[in-house]
Amino acid sequence: QEAHNEQGKKPPRLTCLFRNLYIEARGQKSVLVAHALKGDAELSPPVSKASKAEIITGNAGVLGSTHPQLRWQEHASLQQLAEAIHLKGDVKTHRGMSVVLHTLWHFNIGHAMFDGLYPAFLSLVQFARQDEPFRTILMGTHDKSVDAKMPGAYERSEKTLGMIGGLGHLTLDSLGGLAEKHAPLHRLEEVVVGRGLNGQKHDVN
Repeated sequence: QEAHNEQGKKPPRLTCLFRNLYIEARGQKSVLVAHALKGDAELSPPVSKASKAEIITGNAGVLGSTHPQLRWQEHASLQQLAEAIHLKGDVKTHRGMSVVLHTLWHFNIGHAMFDGLYPAFLSLVQFARQDEPFRTILMGTHDKSVDAKMPGAYERSEKTLGMIGGLGHLTLDSLGGLAEKHAPLHRLEEVVVGRGLNGQKHDVN
């Protein structure tokens, strides 16, 4: 999908379906890593093209957007790809479909549902995968002042989103990125990243 404004053409805003996307858990600096085979257009998009696209996973303040840390890594062969992953250590695999989103103020279930899950679910619809169970992966963190005033509010919303998808939920904490110096590498079997124009403040679809 592409978004345009009066000043001209913006980078294309994409909704992407990945197979075997990796998460390097580093707390708030966690990185999504897409491994690609160089020159294999059937299995991997050209990195030079894909890396210029805009991928948005949530809101960030007034009229702002959140962009995940997404690194495209090309390999000359499957052997080099496997070696690069092996060097990272143990890999934890999460089977089935996942969606990555970043919610703002998700201690409030209304924000969690309609600022976060709803645009992500529409991205699943774009790939005709809306009838499958999915796992919710929340890339945001908690505001400590809210935790102090409303204990458990974030956790209740996170659990609710996981129950709706059917495969539960993952947070930066559960990925190991907040509590461990060397968190495990995570492999997502299938995952939708990016909301395209599904999260616009004004409906343009």
